[in-house]
Amino acid sequence: MITPAPNVPAIASTPTFTDTEIKPSQTIAANTTTPPTISETLTLPPVSVIATEVPPVKSTPKLANIEWLTKFRGIPGIGVNPVDAWLNETGTTSDPTCRDTRSPSCDKHYRDPLVDNWAAIRLTEVKIVFYKDELEKLITFSGVGSSISNWFHINRVLASSWTTLVGRTYGYFSLEGDAGNGQRFFTASPYQGCTKDRIFTLVITKQVASCAFDRHSSYPQFLFVTGDGWGYPENMTGIALADSFAILIK
Repeated sequence: MITPAPNVPAIASTPTFTDTEIKPSQTIAANTTTPPTISETLTLPPVSVIATEVPPVKSTPKLANIEWLTKFRGIPGIGVNPVDAWLNETGTTSDPTCRDTRSPSCDKHYRDPLVDNWAAIRLTEVKIVFYKDELEKLITFSGVGSSISNWFHINRVLASSWTTLVGRTYGYFSLEGDAGNGQRFFTASPYQGCTKDRIFTLVITKQVASCAFDRHSSYPQFLFVTGDGWGYPENMTGIALADSFAILIK
């Protein structure tokens, strides 16, 4: 008698994958995909945008940009010699309201006491300026290694409103000038007689000489050439009387 075979459960068929299921081949493909590049994941702003966000580098200040400082202002007609005021403080004030050459006139010359420490200032340049209405005429000198009295010298001239200033023969070129005749801050040719005397600058502090340009109703008076060449003070050809006079340093 043959014994019948026992009931064996049917073998389940291999399931099929639908479109919504992950197939092994898909998993492998995902694992072998090339990683995205940096350029695909990070967007950089244009170079021009980055540049505008960087603060500009500050340049080192140049000597030419250093401000001129007024250390002396000479006032016409107040009866005090400007050279004595500059060197010895005679008849001066340190009131800053008298420093401005365009302000109402003061009854004293303005002088900054800082100039008493001339060597310690370590200045590089000094200049004198004559003012008449809107006209300004000046001479700039090297101040390096100078003293309060010797910076005014032809060999120290760096620049001037008068292009013909350098290269001439002078009888006087100094702030002391011809002290005996009361002629200071004096740049003049050798004396040739009143009508032939020639100058660029002249501060008359008193009447001693007999020339017409030495005679004034009050002193000091600040004379300067308005053109580019010599002026003739006897008849005031090319000459003006300054409203104000200043010494500046930097």
